[in-house]
Amino acid sequence: MKKKMFFTGSVFQFYVPEIKKYAFCKFFDFRHLSGFHGLLAQVFDKFSDTDDNAIDDLKTCDWLFGPRSIHRWPNLRKDSGWEYLGILNSPNDDIVPDFKSAQTFDKIVLDESKVGPWYPIHNLTERGSNCDYECVKHLEQIILTVSSLGLVWRTGMEYCRISGLEVKDYYDLNDESIRSVYLQMINVPIYKDIPKEIRGKALIRKADDKK
Repeated sequence: MKKKMFFTGSVFQFYVPEIKKYAFCKFFDFRHLSGFHGLLAQVFDKFSDTDDNAIDDLKTCDWLFGPRSIHRWPNLRKDSGWEYLGILNSPNDDIVPDFKSAQTFDKIVLDESKVGPWYPIHNLTERGSNCDYECVKHLEQIILTVSSLGLVWRTGMEYCRISGLEVKDYYDLNDESIRSVYLQMINVPIYKDIPKEIRGKALIRKADDKK
């Protein structure tokens, strides 16, 4: 069978077993900018109790959290819980989001404001100037999600967070991989609370700017 090629705008449905919901994500292919971090996935703020869903239902949906750098396209075996729904294009598909990173050994911590210095990453590879944490705290860290399972965990955790559910009741936070995803989540605001004009954009203010 010929290998299926996916492109920016490709939308997938996947199952989140911990919360017993179906969720949806869209992929953005910027591998011409970075072969390592260039494949991005962003999950829609929509959940379904059944697997019978249409791509048109996503056209007016917001995002659940910021874009994540992911290792590869999801596995579409019948037992994987992933299904390809089609292409959903948007005028914003070509906008490359900013990410954040820290000049420190241990970047995944309980409170990111305690480590640093922080700086933005533009166009997936261009390091910006060191800045106050406030300038980048609303951005996702530029950390490669090596398996689609990490994206599924983050989706279920965000569902718990916005629904007022205890994440620890659904996920084993003593598991190092799961805890890493959890710490990345709690260090960014709930996506709908981030003003639209700064979503995916680092604020311009240098670390020594006291204004």
